Amino acid sequence: MQDALRTYLELALGLTEASRKTVQKVVKDIGARSGATADQARALTSELMSMNAANREALVKLVRFEVDRALGAVGLATAEQVSDLTARLRELERQLAAHGRVTNMKRTLGHSATALHALMTFYPLQDRVVPFLGARATTLFAHAISAKTDCLICSTFFRRILIESGEDPEALVLDEREQAVVEYGVQLVRDPNAVSDSLYGRLEAFLTPTQIVDLTAFGALMIATNVFNNALRVDLDAYLEPYVGPDTDGATARQHLPR
Repeated sequence: MQDALRTYLELALGLTEASRKTVQKVVKDIGARSGATADQARALTSELMSMNAANREALVKLVRFEVDRALGAVGLATAEQVSDLTARLRELERQLAAHGRVTNMKRTLGHSATALHALMTFYPLQDRVVPFLGARATTLFAHAISAKTDCLICSTFFRRILIESGEDPEALVLDEREQAVVEYGVQLVRDPNAVSDSLYGRLEAFLTPTQIVDLTAFGALMIATNVFNNALRVDLDAYLEPYVGPDTDGATARQHLPR
């Protein structure tokens, strides 16, 4: 009886991995000695199986936690940490191959492969917008949003594109379509709930519903990028410094995260 009770306790605590056959044998042994009914034995078998599974899971989690903590204490990385670092490096390599440089923003985003991948969907959206809006209007839209959010990095990035195409960002001449697009971008920043029927109608006059969806998603991701740079005070890249606008000295507070 003593051996049966000891085995029962080990199973209940999850110290021994249990099969139903093993549990039934232990319960049968205890029941035979204690006078338990068949229904009581079946109930005890189910209860013991559940307790064993739950406690073994908790025990495994505890062991994993202690192992991870021990590895951290001696400066070793866990498999999860290695996997995350590998994903981050691969995403940065992909960005370098696709765009020719890894900017300060991308280096900062590199702390999280998921965050980097999410904000880099800016490029596929841009590729959808340019064919129906045109390269110039797309740049004007992104620049208007970035200037309105006061994002030094992004507004300067688009100023650079305008300047290198021979334009003066302080004296832009816009046609009706471009004016509507710029106003829409500014309104997305100011208050997207207040996009008027009139403004939407001006967009609807030359864009399909699908195109408006793409443009809006592109604008929303542009805002997200601005917020990221502003909140974490990402440093302006050196290659952008010559293109900083006249209303700023290009100085920013110290970056919150290391690159």
